[in-house]
Amino acid sequence: MPRAADPKLPNRILDAADALWREGADAAVTIRAVADRAATTTPTVYAYFKDRRALVVALRQLVLFSVTTPTGGVAGRVGAVVA
Repeated sequence: MPRAADPKLPNRILDAADALWREGADAAVTIRAVADRAATTTPTVYAYFKDRRALVVALRQLVLFSVTTPTGGVAGRVGAVVA
C-alpha cells in the first residue's frame, strides 16, 4: 500500500529553500540542498517544482506576499504559488 502524501511537504520544501537562501543567498538554493534540508528526495522536490528557477520564483512570491500582508510569514502560503 502506498504511503499517503505529506500535506506539509510543500511548506517544508519552501521553508528549506528560505533557510538556505538566508544562509548563503541565491547560490545556496540548489535542488539537492533543498531536498536534504527538507528531509526528502530531489525527485520529490521536482514533483512540486519544475526546476530550480520555479522553486526560486515561488520562494520570491511567498516572501513578497509575506511582506505585503499583515500576518506575514512564508509557511502556510503554499497554495498561493504551488498548483
